[in-house]
Amino acid sequence: MKRAKILIYSVAAFVAALFVQSCSDSSLTDTFTTSKSKLETTLAEKTSLVVDVIVKAYQEVDNLTFDSEFENAVSGILANSDIDYPHVGLVNDSMQVKLQLLYLYKQVASEYAVLADNGFTGKQDAFSKCCNNITSYYSTLGDSVALQTVKVVKSHINSKRYSESAVMSCLFLALEEIWSDDIKTWSANLNQSFIDYQNTLASIPESSFNEEKLSKYVFQPYEGKHNLVEAYKLNLLKERRNQLLTFLNKTSNITSALQCLHSATDELKKDRCDKTTVLNLLNRVDVLIGNINNVSTANE
Repeated sequence: MKRAKILIYSVAAFVAALFVQSCSDSSLTDTFTTSKSKLETTLAEKTSLVVDVIVKAYQEVDNLTFDSEFENAVSGILANSDIDYPHVGLVNDSMQVKLQLLYLYKQVASEYAVLADNGFTGKQDAFSKCCNNITSYYSTLGDSVALQTVKVVKSHINSKRYSESAVMSCLFLALEEIWSDDIKTWSANLNQSFIDYQNTLASIPESSFNEEKLSKYVFQPYEGKHNLVEAYKLNLLKERRNQLLTFLNKTSNITSALQCLHSATDELKKDRCDKTTVLNLLNRVDVLIGNINNVSTANE
C-alpha cells in the first residue's frame, strides 16, 4: 500500500513538472493548440512580410547605385580627372520585372492562405493561375536554376491533386536562387564603386576645399587645412562604408528569412509534419524581419 502511494505521488509530481514546463515554453504550448492549417496561414502572412522587405531592398540598392555614381562623378570633377557622367534611366527594366514577380509572390501567398482554410479544399484554380504567372516571369528572367525549379511547379499544378506546400517550396527555391544571384552582383558592384570613390576622393587637391566650411563638417579638434581636408575625406569614406555594410547586412537577414520559409514549406508538405519545427522557423522569420526594420528605423 505504501509503495502504491509513493508511485502515485511520483507520477503526480512528474505530471505537475511537465505542466509547469509546458506553460513556461510558449512554443510547446502553441504546438499543442495550433493546427496545420493555422501554420499554413501564418506562413502566408510571413511570406508577405518578407516579400515587402525584399521590395524595399531592391529599391534601396537602386538608390544606392545612383548615389554612388553621382558622388563618384562629383569627386572626379573636383579631382580634375576625365570621367564619364552616369547615364541612368528613371526606370530600371530588370528591377521592374523583379518587383512585378514579387507582387505575384504576395498574390500566391494570399491564395495559399485561402486554401489553408478547410472550407476551400480543392479550389486551387486561383492558386494555380498565380503559379503559372510566376513561371512566366521566370522564363523572362532566364535564370537556369530558377527555370528548372519552375518546371517542377508546372508538373505539380498540371496534376489533378497536388500539395500546395510542395509548390510553395519550389517557388521559394526559385526566389532564393534569383535573390542569391542579385546579392552577388550588388556586392561586387557596390564594392568596386567604393574602391573607385576612395581612389577619386584621395586625388582631390586641397585647393578644391574651403577651410572655413570644412570646419563645420569636421567635428574633431584638428587645426590646419591639410588635416581638415584629410579628416573630411575619411569621414566621407566611413559614412559610405557604413551605409553599404548596413545594406548588405539587411540582405543577409533576408536570405536567412527566405531559407526559413523554404524549410517551413518543406516540413508542411509532409503528411505528418513536425509543427514545433515549423513554429520555430516562423518565429525566426519574425526575429529577422524585426532586425531589418530596426536597422531601417535607426537610419531614418
